[in-house]
Amino acid sequence: MSSTERTLAKVSEEFLSEVKTEISKAKQDIIQRIDREQREVAELVSRVVENGEKQAESLKRQIVGSAEIEARNYQLKVMEDAFTDVIDKAIERIKNLDEERYKDAISRMLLEAYETIGKECVVYCNKEDRSIVSSSIRKLKLSKVSLSSEHIESSGGIIVESKDKTIRFDNTVEARMERMRQELRKEVSSILTL
Repeated sequence: MSSTERTLAKVSEEFLSEVKTEISKAKQDIIQRIDREQREVAELVSRVVENGEKQAESLKRQIVGSAEIEARNYQLKVMEDAFTDVIDKAIERIKNLDEERYKDAISRMLLEAYETIGKECVVYCNKEDRSIVSSSIRKLKLSKVSLSSEHIESSGGIIVESKDKTIRFDNTVEARMERMRQELRKEVSSILTL
């Protein structure tokens, strides 16, 4: 082998060694990059899954909250319907009272209003109750009480007002029901929640 051939062989071996070293380094870099990319992808997947779980939990809370509100609104509607039914039935019962019981009720309403106002007053009633109210005023000997010629829109009962119109006592069926509304609501609510 000549010196040129040896030199070429040596250069060739050195070049081959450098190429192998470069290939080995490149291979290590590629492996490290792949490992780094795999870790980053795994972290990204983990974050996506975690965010997905958080979003799913948030959505679940929204759905459950919405369902609870809807159920509560339905319950309130049922209670309000039941309450309205109780009021309607109570008014209907009052309308259907026998005449003597209704006269007694009107007399009690008159006394209650008169005692509240305590001076000369005017009584208003619906057209149908005019004769009953007039008779009750006479029967109770309420000399400072006069019956107005004006009629009110009501299922029954009376409105009593002082002559100077500074005091007004609404003792109509509807007003009495309104005053009892909270108590009736509690009763209806307790019945529905049993």
